[in-house]
Amino acid sequence: MRIKTAVFTGLIAVFFALSGAVPCEGVAPKEAGSDAPQAGQQAPELSLYSVEGKKVKLQDFKDKKVVLLNFFATWCNPCKQEIPSFVKVYDRFKDRDFIILAIDIQEKKEVVKEFIKKFEINYPVLIDGMGKVSKMYQPVNLPLNLLIDKSGRIAVRQEGFFPEDKLLAELAKLLPNIDAAPGVKTAAPAGASAAAPAATHSASAIDAPPAPDSSTARDAGGRTR
Repeated sequence: MRIKTAVFTGLIAVFFALSGAVPCEGVAPKEAGSDAPQAGQQAPELSLYSVEGKKVKLQDFKDKKVVLLNFFATWCNPCKQEIPSFVKVYDRFKDRDFIILAIDIQEKKEVVKEFIKKFEINYPVLIDGMGKVSKMYQPVNLPLNLLIDKSGRIAVRQEGFFPEDKLLAELAKLLPNIDAAPGVKTAAPAGASAAAPAATHSASAIDAPPAPDSSTARDAGGRTR
């Protein structure tokens, strides 16, 4: 039994090493590349289309709002687990110079729309259909959350689940004179991150409007369907 377990574990490690993906548990996660945007740096500009077909640019919020960029996928369990907190926090502060921009990575628009409906997401959801923006921001694990201040500087880069109390504490630093006292604390769940699919396209931040018939969908293992 021990021999079989060792062989199985070794095969898993080889699979993730060859695929470039990072498992949630059992194998030490990789760190983002040295050129990945980090806290203290300016957030790279991006321009994507929402599921409604509206073009959204990060620069539109500079000097106006604190932005939470949330890279996610519909198959990612930790992504699903943090949504209720995001919905609550966004509803609380959406009129107080705060916005959440969720970025789905390379999935069909119709799949994402059903996901939005199921989880009652109340903040804008953009589709990185070609993986260009995700390649630029380099999420190693999903979700990847970046809290960006009004000047466009990354204040927090959070790989994996973003607890509500931590988000509120960081918001209080960036949005003075708001009551950001946390409610019930949300501990990071087991398996608090999922492997991010590798983007294979150029790092240009401009994407085309999502088209359901031509978008690339990925299953829970990050494989193309």
